[in-house]
Amino acid sequence: MNTAQAKDTLLKVWNQVLDNTSDCKTTEEIFRDIPISQEIYEMAHKALASKPTTILQRNPLEMWTNQYNRCLLKCWDANMDIQYVLDPFSCIVYIISYISKSEREMGMLLKQTKIEATEGNMSAKQTIKKIGSAYLNHREVSAQEAVYRVCNLKMKESSRKVVFIPVGENPTRLSKPLAQLKSNRKSKPENYEGDDDEEDIWMTNIIERFENRPQTDTFINMCLAEFCSDFRVLAKSQVPHGEKRRCLRIAERERLHPEKNKR
Repeated sequence: MNTAQAKDTLLKVWNQVLDNTSDCKTTEEIFRDIPISQEIYEMAHKALASKPTTILQRNPLEMWTNQYNRCLLKCWDANMDIQYVLDPFSCIVYIISYISKSEREMGMLLKQTKIEATEGNMSAKQTIKKIGSAYLNHREVSAQEAVYRVCNLKMKESSRKVVFIPVGENPTRLSKPLAQLKSNRKSKPENYEGDDDEEDIWMTNIIERFENRPQTDTFINMCLAEFCSDFRVLAKSQVPHGEKRRCLRIAERERLHPEKNKR
């Protein structure tokens, strides 16, 4: 059976099922009225199917009812549409497309926004601003995320903290804020031509703090890994008022926390 014959056969079955006089007929009676056999019907399906499919034995009156399981339906008490998984790849694609449905729609929206910006002869800055505005104003969030944001709750929390230790011959370093560099430059004389400007632009990293740690019994025999895991830098707002000490003890964690070393 070729494709044209298969389409013609299934079209006859479909028209017969939609006929009002076939409401109370069984599948065998519909096949007898066309007339075709069960084998011809299956051959038509195989000729058009591009992958393995499962066709359950159903009565014509049940054509608009989703596939269900009686035991699961009693427990679920909601809409159900059960399908056999014959292709693992198709199952993965279905799950991923269902999870990323909102992201796919957002991608189409941002693409259309970019096209509109290009047609409007906008500059690069205006285009980025327009795309950012479209993303912020059209992003879909779940009910749970909306409640968390409205109540100002933490979206994530962890009992462990990860600390990056920049080791190596040429570790990555962060520069000081531009406002701080400008302020330091203005505080120096106009004719100042020191050579320490290049080194003064970098922020103090954890390696330098370890090298400048207090030379006390607590720190003198301490390795870098222990220092990074047990101690942290205190912000100015965290330093208690009154007598300033180089080390502070936090009662909750019972660990010493050295202040930021001053150069």
